[in-house]
Amino acid sequence: MTSPIPDQRGGSYGLTAIGMAFVTVLVAGLVVDTSRQYSAASNAQSAAAAAARAGADASATQRLAGSPVDAASVSSAAQAYLASANVAGTVSVQGTTIHVTTTATVPTEFLSVIGINQVRGRGDATAELITP
Repeated sequence: MTSPIPDQRGGSYGLTAIGMAFVTVLVAGLVVDTSRQYSAASNAQSAAAAAARAGADASATQRLAGSPVDAASVSSAAQAYLASANVAGTVSVQGTTIHVTTTATVPTEFLSVIGINQVRGRGDATAELITP
């Protein structure tokens, strides 16, 4: 004997599976791209610290000899390091302090599907120049 009401149990399970697969891919994408953002921030911070050290090192000999800080050579050394590390940044020298701010940008893997094409990380470092 056949039931007069058709069996419709399978349809809702298929939609649930599709929805769960979408959510799983979205969460995996957030994990991957968030880790890429943390990596970019770490790289930017490392580059900022190294550029500040490079600037401080550039003035060390002059400062130990008793000469005043040459802000242009300090800034130039820090900018040269940033260029070699392929990281964008700004360098400022005020008195015996060098301050470096950097930004690193990386493309996203999964979030580009929803319109987020890149993530950024920022670094910030300050170094005191040697005083005799």
